[in-house]
Amino acid sequence: MLAELDFSGRAAVVTGAASGIGRATAKIFCELGAHVYAVDIDAAGLDALAREMAAEAKAVLKRGTVDLSLLDREIDGFCTKLLMTMPDCLIKTIESVRKHKLAHWDRNRETNRAWLSLNMMTEANAGFRAFNEGDKESREVDFVALRRRLAEGERWSEELIQAVHPRARRKSSAAGPKRDG
Repeated sequence: MLAELDFSGRAAVVTGAASGIGRATAKIFCELGAHVYAVDIDAAGLDALAREMAAEAKAVLKRGTVDLSLLDREIDGFCTKLLMTMPDCLIKTIESVRKHKLAHWDRNRETNRAWLSLNMMTEANAGFRAFNEGDKESREVDFVALRRRLAEGERWSEELIQAVHPRARRKSSAAGPKRDG
């Protein structure tokens, strides 16, 4: 009988929610999709309920899968409609955005030239290579690890680029966790 009920998007205020029937009621409303407002004078009991429900929610999320194909399809449809509705206006908007970026670059090109050159030789090099050499599921360089290693004094080298390449992360995850012993 409860499986037929759907409280998605609705609010439920449950008093005495820290224990007993109130606690069970709060959990049931949560399972039925309601936004649950749990109320009780027992603050510690409410904290315990919140931790328990958060742990259950995390377990449900771990069992689930993320499928963004519906979102991708809707965005593609929206972009197509926008393009077909006003093609010249859309192109004008894109060119206007590019014009502002170009004007900014023109004003600052002398001061940014050294940075751009350094970036193209280093981080962009690593990123472009990962995108070109990686498979569809893994084309991202671990830039956090890259910057951390540089901050620790490691010099730019082919070994450093290979260490942060997606291929290296796949090898280390396939090897499993390291064990002391």
